[in-house]
Amino acid sequence: MRGGRGAGKAIPGIDRRSMASLSLGHLASDLAQGAPPALLVYLKPKLGLTYTETAAVILSATLSSSLAQPAFGLLSDRRGARWLLAAGVALGGLGVAFAAISPNYPILLVLIFLSGLGIGAFHPEGAKFAGLASGERRATGMALFSIGGNAGFALGPLLASAAIAAWGLRGGLVLALPCLAAAAILTVEGRQLERMVPDSDESDRRPAEADRPGALAVLVAITTLRSVAYFGLSRSSRSGRSQRGTAPATAPGCSLTFLPPGRSGRCSRARSPTAWGDGPSSSSASSPRSR
Repeated sequence: MRGGRGAGKAIPGIDRRSMASLSLGHLASDLAQGAPPALLVYLKPKLGLTYTETAAVILSATLSSSLAQPAFGLLSDRRGARWLLAAGVALGGLGVAFAAISPNYPILLVLIFLSGLGIGAFHPEGAKFAGLASGERRATGMALFSIGGNAGFALGPLLASAAIAAWGLRGGLVLALPCLAAAAILTVEGRQLERMVPDSDESDRRPAEADRPGALAVLVAITTLRSVAYFGLSRSSRSGRSQRGTAPATAPGCSLTFLPPGRSGRCSRARSPTAWGDGPSSSSASSPRSR
C-alpha cells in the first residue's frame, strides 16, 4: 500500500460503504477480544484452573493485543499493510474459537495469545483507514468505527455463552464465524479501501506536524484506566456469579449494559465537533499519512 496506488483525493464526507466494512471488522475483532472471560467460566472447571491461572489468560490476551499494536502501526506507516485488516480479524477469531476446545492450560495460553496478536494487528490499520474513510467528518466517522468495537465487546460474551450453553464447549467454535465473515468482506472491499490511500506526492506536500507526547500520554492513561475498569468488572462479575452458583449463561448480562450508554456517548460526542467545527488538531489529523 505504498504511495501512488491511491486516488490521492480527500473524501468530503464519510465513505459509508468503507466505513460499514471497517466497523464490521472492528465489531468482529472486539467480539473475539470480549469472549475469553466468558469462555473461562466454562474452561476453569474443565481444566482445573486457579483464579491466578484464569487471570493469566486474560493477561496474555491483553498484552499480546496491546504491546503488538505499536509494531503493527510502524509497519503500516512505513510499508503499508492493508492485509492486516482481514488477517488480524481472522486470526483473532480462530484463536479464541479453538481456545474453547483447548485440551490443556499451555495450549489455551498460546491460542489466546495468538488471538490477541490478531486483534492487535487489526486495530492500527483499521483506525487509519477509518480516518481516511471519514473524510472531513473525522469525529463522526471515528465514532461510527468505535461503535462497532463497542458492540463487539458486549456481544462477545453473549455469543460465547449462548453457543456453549447450546452445544457444549465445541460450540465455542461458532466464535470464528463472524470473524471469518468480516475478514472475507474486508478482503473483497480491499480495492475500495486502497483507493482512499493518498498519493505519495500529496503526502509529501503536507506540512509536518510536531509530535505532542504530553497529549499522547494523557490519551494512553485514559485508555488504560478505561480498560482496567472494563476488564476488572467483566472478570469479577463472572467470578462472583461462579461463587454464588449463578448459571454461567447469565454472566454476559453485565457486559451488555455497556452497549447502550457507550453507543449513546460516542454518537453525542461525535455530533458536537461536527456541528461546531473540528479544532486545528482534529482537522490536521483528518488525513493520516500512508507511504
